[in-house]
Amino acid sequence: MKIRVDHWWNLASLLVVPILGYLLLRGTLSLPLFSALLATWLVVGWIFNRSSLYLLIGLYDHLLRKDYASAPGWYQKAADKETTYHQAYASLGRLALHEGDYQEAVRQLQNALERAPGDRLARISLALAYLKLGDYTRAEAVLRELLKARGDYALAHAALGLVMREQGRPQEALEASREAVRLDPRLDLAYHTLGEIHLQRGELPEAEDCLDKALAVDPRSPDGLFWMGELRLRQGRKEEARKLLERALGNKQVGEKFSNVGIDQILDKLALITGRKE
Repeated sequence: MKIRVDHWWNLASLLVVPILGYLLLRGTLSLPLFSALLATWLVVGWIFNRSSLYLLIGLYDHLLRKDYASAPGWYQKAADKETTYHQAYASLGRLALHEGDYQEAVRQLQNALERAPGDRLARISLALAYLKLGDYTRAEAVLRELLKARGDYALAHAALGLVMREQGRPQEALEASREAVRLDPRLDLAYHTLGEIHLQRGELPEAEDCLDKALAVDPRSPDGLFWMGELRLRQGRKEEARKLLERALGNKQVGEKFSNVGIDQILDKLALITGRKE
């Protein structure tokens, strides 16, 4: 099997960078020598594998600095430099999904999957982009195809539960979401779906159990906080509901984890509590 230069550099980096860091922490390398060796390694990457460096800079801007204006440019440079580099297209697609540009998300994720059909996360992201566009048929088809190949993929079951719920098929949504948490008990996306459906059915104790589990996994989740706020509102605990919804609104505007609850939904619910909604 032929190993491309970019693959070789990426694999070698998984060894080189941690080893250099370990030697620095042990005191075997001085900081100047560590810096010189790391710079040399990056120069090698710049010469032979510039696309990976562009991608890494994009990931740094995207995930750490939350600079959503700069990151797409680096991802695009990575894609332009190496047109077979599917990670760049997948990153562009996920960023577009987060930013709400769902048509662009579909385009970039399709580009990624043309180059790497086995990228499961890209398939999940593509299904979620179709879901946001209201194309439930395609969203379901993407997930069914994925589950046909990997029936034990919990995230695909959770995403399918979300699609089923949006299609008005609550029983199938419950079944898919329950299978997701059976396979992965820490999958908060599935707990959100379960909690929402129990709320819609008026099954408040069951809803609270699911939402407690969701928030135990991710206490900052806008969706988990929103649905817990909705639960507290139905229980007549308006002040608790207001605080939960305010936290959901604050967390909605930072980070990039997929969220199915829109800012308008949160604002409308807050307006209802504060009496500003006409």
